[in-house]
Amino acid sequence: KAGTSAALIDLRHFFTGMPDHVVIRLPAHFPAYRDHQDIDILCRDVASVHRHILAAGSPYMAQGFRFEEHRADGHLHVDVFSPGATRLNFRFDLIADLGSYRKFVVDPAFAQVVLDSKRQLLQNSSAVFVPAQPHEMVLRCMEYLEWKDEIPAKKKHLDYLMQHPDVEFLPLVSRYTNL
Repeated sequence: KAGTSAALIDLRHFFTGMPDHVVIRLPAHFPAYRDHQDIDILCRDVASVHRHILAAGSPYMAQGFRFEEHRADGHLHVDVFSPGATRLNFRFDLIADLGSYRKFVVDPAFAQVVLDSKRQLLQNSSAVFVPAQPHEMVLRCMEYLEWKDEIPAKKKHLDYLMQHPDVEFLPLVSRYTNL
């Protein structure tokens, strides 16, 4: 997903005051990012978060950045292109629910549980909302199981699970999925 160019927009600006959300699978380097990277945002109200991103992006639009949006797999993608670019620089992947997995079923209530129990994390001096640790583990487990055969790099999520052996999450997998 990621290229090699430096970040061209300041993600902190977008996440300040963002309506009710959590960043799913927060990258360790946040708020920095690499060219063509995306960030998954579970939203209580996608339309509100979408409006917030466009409002926060208006200073960039004034500099010639383009913000394009499209829907795919039930997600709303807001793609950011630097002036004159044809390849996206960054994608905000806005998610209303966790029902897009193909290999298993997720209880629709789980998205609200994740949002209701979010925690604020200070990462690289930036405040960001993320899922409670057990929910983060479930989300990473699901991402790994969904994509492990097609995208070997998803092993990073399994590695994350192995780095947190003290966090009990398997009962949540059983409760909120058919795995």
